[in-house]
Amino acid sequence: LSQRGLSPGDFRTHYLFFDFQSAPFNDVKVRQAFAKAIDRPEIMEFVVGKEAGRPSYGILIPGFPDAVLPDDLMQYQGLDVAAAQALMTAAGFPGGAGFPTLELALRSEDQVFQDIAAAVAGQLKANIGVDVTINNMTRKDYMAQLNGHNLQFAMVSYGFDYVDASNFLSVFKTQGRHNWDNAEFETLRIKAAGNSDPVERAAEMRQLQVILSEDVGSLFLWNQVQNQLHKPYL
Repeated sequence: LSQRGLSPGDFRTHYLFFDFQSAPFNDVKVRQAFAKAIDRPEIMEFVVGKEAGRPSYGILIPGFPDAVLPDDLMQYQGLDVAAAQALMTAAGFPGGAGFPTLELALRSEDQVFQDIAAAVAGQLKANIGVDVTINNMTRKDYMAQLNGHNLQFAMVSYGFDYVDASNFLSVFKTQGRHNWDNAEFETLRIKAAGNSDPVERAAEMRQLQVILSEDVGSLFLWNQVQNQLHKPYL
């Protein structure tokens, strides 16, 4: 018989990002409303499968060095429909009124990821009154738009290149993969990357994750978990 086990695989986090420099997503209240309008556990249970992924509220998967645990980041991105609706009202879009119709861009994704996108769209409509259509683009067109910072709202993932928190956090550097620009984050990121004190550096890496989630430098959805079968003698 084979034995079944769970592995984090390549430490991959799936998330949504925005055009952070243009309305409406240059308003942190709108980004926070979106983050608090998504029921990640429901998507895991009914779309992804509870054994294939775990809800995420930050960029690092539990078990990765210096990762802040999901329970400590839920206050920033966890489901809270009442708070999401209040934030939309404060941003000038009560009940979603006046909010532009959005297109959620995908990177040539298969059916499961299209279903995840549809679930996200459904929850945004139900919880904060925002209409979202899905555009499953060709990889070439998507990457051209991503690299040009021309996507208003999109889904993507990132998997680690090396086992250090700086690998994931550098994705969100100023003038990096996305056009999120947070001076506090960038100053601390540069300091932490060169910090030779391991205790201080670990604390800085954790603080960076808090800043990223609280300011919604992206809307984090889920961490991928690989299911593996092993022969008992391995």
